[in-house]
Amino acid sequence: MEKFEKIKRFIEEIEPDVKKFYEKEFDLTGGRVTIGMQKLKELAHDLRGDILRIRNENKKIKADKKKWG
Repeated sequence: MEKFEKIKRFIEEIEPDVKKFYEKEFDLTGGRVTIGMQKLKELAHDLRGDILRIRNENKKIKADKKKWG
């Protein structure tokens, strides 16, 4: 859950730049937003990896319990 919270905080941090870019058409913030989106992609990829790892671990535990009763 910590990684998800980190993503939420990061989005809140870059929101002012996104607004500046779209509302005020301030081109300089476009670069910061682009870099921010790349970091967001990395954070999301990391979270997805954790979710898949945990899900697979849980499947294995359930299978072992079923197997050994």
